[in-house]
Formats: sequence, C-alpha cells, structure tokens
Amino acid sequence: MKVEQSVRWAKMVDVIKERAGYTPDTALVLAVIAAESGGLQTARASDGGCGLMQVMPKPWYEVPADRICGSSWSNAVMGIWILQSALANADGDVRLGLAYYNCSEENVLADACGSRGGLNYADTVLGFWLPRVQARLAELTATPEG
Repeated sequence: MKVEQSVRWAKMVDVIKERAGYTPDTALVLAVIAAESGGLQTARASDGGCGLMQVMPKPWYEVPADRICGSSWSNAVMGIWILQSALANADGDVRLGLAYYNCSEENVLADACGSRGGLNYADTVLGFWLPRVQARLAELTATPEG
C-alpha cells in the first residue's frame, strides 16, 4: 500500500524535477516518499517532520512552514532540493546521501543517528523501498493505457 500511495506522486515529482532542474532519480525520490510518509501528504512525525518527504520546517527556508507541511507540491520541492543537496554533499554516493537526507551530514559523521537512522535508513530505502518502487513503476509503464 505504501508503494502504491507513493508511486501516485511520480508525475508531480517529474514535473518538479523538470521545472527546477533537479537530478535525483524519480524512483529514488518515490522510495524516500515511501519510507518517510508512505505517500501520505498529511503525515506528521513526532520530531516535527511533515508531509510527503517529512521535511523539517526551518526558519531560514523561504517557504513558510504551513506551506511546507500543507502543500504536497511545496513539500516535494523542498524535499527533492534537500535530497539533491545531500547527494551532492556525499559526492554522488547515494547511500551516504540518503543517510545525510535522513539525519544530516553532521550527525551521520558523528554516528549520532540512532539505530534506525543514517546509514540504516539508507540501507532500508535502497534495499527495501527502491526495488519495490522500481518494480511498480515498471508495471505501470508496461501496462497499455485503455
């Protein structure tokens, strides 16, 4: 169910990537959405993360917190930008970039992400969510439109 809920955002993710020039693979973004919110735009975490990509509202973002949490579009724009930045900081190492996305570069390097965060989170996204999202996207593109 989480994969199905997440894959439904593929077109929006593609449009955001095209308009903003973001480069993370769509399937990877959707796998992050699956891991973070299960594709539910109203998801909220106890640590303050919100929306599809569980973006943490920060006072220095140009987008107000209510838009980050209340708008799927704004949340995905911010989340994809954060993911792209994390991947760039990891010199393209996807596993490390996902860990940075989840727990910040500083905390990953200090091994301060807890048992489910950081590299463990990255391994879950890459080993569990990403293959399922890729398989579902392949099914959808192989299905002739009726």
